[in-house]
Amino acid sequence: KSIEGLDNQLATLKRKIDFNQNTIFQQTNALAKEKVMLGVDNEQEQKLTI
Repeated sequence: KSIEGLDNQLATLKRKIDFNQNTIFQQTNALAKEKVMLGVDNEQEQKLTI
């Protein structure tokens, strides 16, 4: 494959990674807000996950 083709693939993958990281960040923030609204602290959360 040409270097140019690989550069384009790399740029596409970087955009996908950035998008996924942003999505994870947004979901983490949304979860934190929900926990605050529900009044779930970390100790309660650990009991829920077991």
